[in-house]
Amino acid sequence: MGLSIYEISAYMRIASLAIASYDYLQTLRFELRMSRAQWRGRRLTLPFIFFFLIRYTSILFLTASNVEFFSSYSYATCQKYYLLPSIFKVLQTMVSQISVNRKISNRPLYNCLHFGMVCNSARQNHRL
Repeated sequence: MGLSIYEISAYMRIASLAIASYDYLQTLRFELRMSRAQWRGRRLTLPFIFFFLIRYTSILFLTASNVEFFSSYSYATCQKYYLLPSIFKVLQTMVSQISVNRKISNRPLYNCLHFGMVCNSARQNHRL
């Protein structure tokens, strides 16, 4: 007799929580060091804000998703909160996309390489 789909899903969720917890604990010292540096400088940098947002929206998503999966809600409670994990996932995706876009927009030639189109002057000046 094999495992049911629910059991496989439960094991996969527990594995994802274990990996996320391990990653969180491994990077906690870095986060604390960065937080102290930001606090001492009295200035929050954009990379730190993105790091903080992606880190904690991920935790919120995993928590909400797994609470929903492992809990036995009534139908009325489920109707209230069933969108919560999806909302956190959208927030997480938005933060990561903004972060990636911010990284790309700081590169030279970004304006010429927008949407894969290379302008002639960039080709001549930088031998693309």
